[in-house]
Amino acid sequence: MRLGILQRYVIDQVLRSFLLVLVTLTSVIVLFMVMGQAAREGLSPALMVRVIPYIVPQMLVYTVPVSLLFAVSVIYGRMASDNEVIATKAAGCSAWVLLWPSILLSIILSVAICVLYSQFIPKSSFYFKAALFKDFEDTFFLVLKREGQFNLPGMPVFIGVKDVDVENRILIGATFKHRSNGSKDPTSYDTIMQAKTAKVRFLLEEGMVELYLKDALLQSKSGDVAAVPNEKVVYPLPKTGPIGPEKKVQEMTSLELAREKVKITKLIRTERQRQAVAASLFIGTGRITRVDWPHMRDAYRDSQRWERQLNEVETENQLRIAMGTGGFFFVLLGAPVGILFARRDFLSAFMTCFLPIIVVYYPLVLMGMNFGKEGILPSAVVWAGNGVLAIVAGFFALPPVIKH
Repeated sequence: MRLGILQRYVIDQVLRSFLLVLVTLTSVIVLFMVMGQAAREGLSPALMVRVIPYIVPQMLVYTVPVSLLFAVSVIYGRMASDNEVIATKAAGCSAWVLLWPSILLSIILSVAICVLYSQFIPKSSFYFKAALFKDFEDTFFLVLKREGQFNLPGMPVFIGVKDVDVENRILIGATFKHRSNGSKDPTSYDTIMQAKTAKVRFLLEEGMVELYLKDALLQSKSGDVAAVPNEKVVYPLPKTGPIGPEKKVQEMTSLELAREKVKITKLIRTERQRQAVAASLFIGTGRITRVDWPHMRDAYRDSQRWERQLNEVETENQLRIAMGTGGFFFVLLGAPVGILFARRDFLSAFMTCFLPIIVVYYPLVLMGMNFGKEGILPSAVVWAGNGVLAIVAGFFALPPVIKH
């Protein structure tokens, strides 16, 4: 496909504006994300710098479409205001001559985002969490030193201290409150331990934390108190949250998602069938007492859990393509709207597109993602936002630009 002078001019104008906005917007969002993460987790400055390269690729999914929308709405608005669109039509050319270079650019960027989304972005997301997990021990002591307590959701124990010797990893005047098993109340504790000093050791590979208590008092839920001169206690680290070692579907590459889908599908197809066949054989031969009803019940529960995991995998696959191609649909709407708003402020065209996208597009994507993962609707529902943009562009924005 040959690019003429006019097409090269359009791409040059749009690309310059796009790159400027992309760098600015990505930098601002990454800065706020890192600052917010640092405030929540107590990250050290060195770790903040180290995790920035892992955050940038994740933000491109959002900043590339918005930057494209801003670039095309402003550039085409200026071109229409300067009568360049009228001059093009007066020369006997269709408005498509001006529009297709930006649409081509959006397709190229959409393909690039989809490629990144298939492998690089999920890996960067996992490496970001792994960096926090690796630095969790330092973060743990920094938070305790600053706040005097550590109360992370998902951890089975609340920790409070009077002081912390960060260098030697020793807690001074430490209080450990173990949450009641199965209790939904985060303030419900079955055991409270108070120690003069406590040394903490993290076993990140095993997902455990060891506490070495000295001169401790142990109080049970019944109120009984016992003195414990030296005690070693082991607790599991939470499997969820920013420090957990588990890899979520959002952190799996496309190849890993495909393998996960095959594995889950096989489990759903074979496990319940195996249990049903075994039960049928026992019942058919009159040996009902030999039926393993607990395992039958567990197989049914596992099947429900596997079906939800399969929904998550399929929805994630659809979501990556839908989000990756979002820039194409943004340009499809933003470029003609920019031309239609020629006589107004250039930013009016951008805001006219951007506000509905914030109010309609992203909520539809989020709703589709939740409904798809829960199995309420098919996973393709994540395309609802793109579908709305395509309808608005195809029926309301493009026709008047092309015809007139």
